[in-house]
Amino acid sequence: MRFGALNDGHPEKNRLDADDIGEGEAIVSTNGRIIRGTWSKESVTGPTRLFDGSGRPITLTAGQTFVQVLALSYGWEVREGIRLDVRRPG
Repeated sequence: MRFGALNDGHPEKNRLDADDIGEGEAIVSTNGRIIRGTWSKESVTGPTRLFDGSGRPITLTAGQTFVQVLALSYGWEVREGIRLDVRRPG
């Protein structure tokens, strides 16, 4: 995997771009749930696509998305959180 500065018009944010082509395991946390599936990317300029365990595309929650790329040698664990019932007054 090759990392370089993300050309998003905001160099002051020091964001990195990962040039990763291929496919692999994905764990996506969006809209209060965890989805285990896969990712795929066919070219450096192509989109990264996310699929659930049944092969259906995953739709991310609107807004900013944070992506964490981990080395295969890194030990990690994902635990289900507690979904809070947040109700807004009104």
